[in-house]
Amino acid sequence: MKRSVKCAHSDPMCEPCKKEFTTPYPSMSNSTTDHRYLVKPGYVRSRSDGDLHYIGFAKLVGLYGVPLIECLHFDEARLHGYTKEYIDGLTVLEPQESGDYEL
Repeated sequence: MKRSVKCAHSDPMCEPCKKEFTTPYPSMSNSTTDHRYLVKPGYVRSRSDGDLHYIGFAKLVGLYGVPLIECLHFDEARLHGYTKEYIDGLTVLEPQESGDYEL
């Protein structure tokens, strides 16, 4: 199934662009996967040594203690053309300088 998504640079997260592209992935409303979390790996400055540390997808999922099956990687969401409405409905999980990973 093909659907059109408005975007720039084939990036469904890009608001300003009105260029259309087509992706071969089905609409998420027909999907059997119900994601609850959007995981955005990134860097965090350590309070103990002041260095920057990269916190990856798997580490973030573990720190937050959420089921992996309910998680969508930020890069995957962009590449596979998930709609902005779908992504906006997810709880964002990202590195916390405070070290608090409680939801």
